[in-house]
Amino acid sequence: MVTNFGLSHLAVSIKNIVDKVVLNQEVELVDFLLSKAEGNVYTLQFSVPEGLAEINHIQVLDTEGNAISKNNTFIPIATDANIEYNIAFENFENVRMST
Repeated sequence: MVTNFGLSHLAVSIKNIVDKVVLNQEVELVDFLLSKAEGNVYTLQFSVPEGLAEINHIQVLDTEGNAISKNNTFIPIATDANIEYNIAFENFENVRMST
């Protein structure tokens, strides 16, 4: 089992490599309102650009363009909006680790 200490280090590692968020596979965001690792959770907050009516896909990328996280979603946007995106690291039963 990965300890809470190990899980918190995963969150910090992700924080250190996040470069951008891509919305709907075309809108790139590099300015974040918040980027923090706390405990086993990495939190990213960003403003939705004006003119975007909905979000149907969110990707978090590293500096080389590798996807750290990606999700299909449906978020209708009626007015100015800020999104909080969390990546939580947890232990699951029946996960096998080998050495």
